[in-house]
Amino acid sequence: MNDQLLRIDTLKNQLLELGYHQFQIDGVIKETTGSVWVENISLSLQQELITALEYYIGFAGRCNVHSKAKE
Repeated sequence: MNDQLLRIDTLKNQLLELGYHQFQIDGVIKETTGSVWVENISLSLQQELITALEYYIGFAGRCNVHSKAKE
């Protein structure tokens, strides 16, 4: 497993911890790469997927900040 695949796995776990469901993560993966099997995608698609997953992590973080401010 290369470093990018390890990073993808880490990001997927972070999204799960942030409250995303597996089907939502699978949707991001499929939308970004055309497949849910990341082991078979090119290095450039792996990098695109990392960027997409990081975006969703950032989005979740921004949502959490706004929801805490309302409390």
